[in-house]
Amino acid sequence: MKRFAPRRLARLLALMMALTPLATDAYLPAIPDIARYLGTEASAAANSMSLYLLGFACGQVIFGPISDRIGRRPVAIGGIIVFFLSSLALAFSSSLMMFCSLRFVEALGGGACSVNAAAVVRDRFSGRESARMMSTMTMILLLAPLGAPSLGALLNNYAGGWQAIFLFLAIYALVALTLVSRKLPETAVLSGHAEGLATIARRYGRVLGHRAALGYIIAVACSYAGIFSFLSASSYLCINYYKVPEWIYGLMFTGNIILVLGANRLNLSLLKHHSPHDILKVGMMLQLGFGVMALLTVALRLDAAWTLMPLVIIFSSMNGLITANAISSMLDYFPSMSATATAALGCIQFSSGGIGSFIVNAFGDYGPWPLVIMLTSVGVISNVMFRLLSEAHARTTSREGLAEKPHAELEDSSLRT
Repeated sequence: MKRFAPRRLARLLALMMALTPLATDAYLPAIPDIARYLGTEASAAANSMSLYLLGFACGQVIFGPISDRIGRRPVAIGGIIVFFLSSLALAFSSSLMMFCSLRFVEALGGGACSVNAAAVVRDRFSGRESARMMSTMTMILLLAPLGAPSLGALLNNYAGGWQAIFLFLAIYALVALTLVSRKLPETAVLSGHAEGLATIARRYGRVLGHRAALGYIIAVACSYAGIFSFLSASSYLCINYYKVPEWIYGLMFTGNIILVLGANRLNLSLLKHHSPHDILKVGMMLQLGFGVMALLTVALRLDAAWTLMPLVIIFSSMNGLITANAISSMLDYFPSMSATATAALGCIQFSSGGIGSFIVNAFGDYGPWPLVIMLTSVGVISNVMFRLLSEAHARTTSREGLAEKPHAELEDSSLRT
């Protein structure tokens, strides 16, 4: 296997994974203009976010097992090509149906890239090393959403309209395709035998039927449901409900990304002395605490942009202590089918994000209530289910020992590649 410096590999994988945050965040400022051009309501155009998340989840489910079967490189390259072509076509959309359909196809390509990136990490690392690699990738990856809304606004206002945003995405995908096709090593150990749908279904059943792994999956899914609820509601709440100027809203969005970067940097430091499992648990409890504080702020009628939004932003930033640690911990149970396990997690993760986004948008007329109820609810669910499913297992299995020697025996031998 070709040797590859961890930081260099992290940069390459982050470049590939950045397709989706760019696709979801860069077009946000242009949604009203897209709606006017397509002759529809802004809420209908905004629902393309939920459709993208659904396509992203489907892409991971479809291409995860394929990646385990034929390798990481061909699936990643194919995913980027799909993303490139659909982004190019989106710039020429003439109806809402065409726009939403192409967004779904674009998301399929993004899902293929994302599921491969996590699988490559698991192919090469485990335990704390895997969590550190995930955090490093996330820190690099967050540079995309950090500037994506501002870039989207500039392209929309000064570079020819919302179509320029999707032309930019196509150009970015072309650059990613060039680098990935030249530099991404093949890390999968291929079995050389074909697998039917029944075998793939058993693989997914094995992942979702593993109690401890399911606890980690739910932790990530709940965190993303809260984050995408915030992303969907933030523009309306800040600009329309609390009458915050757009430039201040942009600063709030930037502040959120900076805090997430800080949380990931903190996670890298904590991993030197603590297990991913323990750090994850603290992150989940902090998320619940800030969700409850946001709910109380609205219930006591103390809510304003300056009192509520900082709590919501800190809630979102705690994802830096959750996702990388949950994914690395979960993948330690499935060393020989990491792409399939990542696909199962990604499907639930982004479906939950889409559902959270849809629910908050559907009840947008109720002001901040849908958002704070969602944040508190997912905080309660994640903490309770994590303790019921994963915490009991942690009492009998040393996570440090698992990091050093993954329990491959937890996988069904008939499902090994």
